[in-house]
Amino acid sequence: MRLLLFCALIFWSVSGAASLAQQPTAPVYTEVSGEQLATILTDEGYRAKVSEDDYGDPVIESSVGGTSFRIIFYNCDLGSEGFCEDVMFRVAYSLPSGIDLETINAWNEDKRFSRAWRDDEDDPILEQDLDFAGGITRERVVTSLSVWESSVGLFEDHIDW
Repeated sequence: MRLLLFCALIFWSVSGAASLAQQPTAPVYTEVSGEQLATILTDEGYRAKVSEDDYGDPVIESSVGGTSFRIIFYNCDLGSEGFCEDVMFRVAYSLPSGIDLETINAWNEDKRFSRAWRDDEDDPILEQDLDFAGGITRERVVTSLSVWESSVGLFEDHIDW
């Protein structure tokens, strides 16, 4: 009886390991180029226009729900074809009277994945970071885009845009 149980356990563990070995693994990005991220955006139905900032780092112009935003790249190694370790999604609004600190603080108090601040003219800015250091999958990038899209919509309601 023990031999039968032992053989069953061996078979179960080997068959489980074999099925795990057959599962495809998703690529993991530890850095990203402007073109790579633009491809992910367009594959998901977003527009993506890649350009460069004053330092030669990639910048992507895109939009969600009719609102234009930028993706700014940081910690870039231009020697490796412009691959960067992190990006920031940013949208800036222009309000005739600006926005008060209480409204900005109320947003930051309740929201976890994005942050808001005021520029020199008291206009609101919304940002969200995405860090590739350590590695993330394409699916995580897509999830971050979804969170960003949701945040933009909620923020626009919050500031009465």
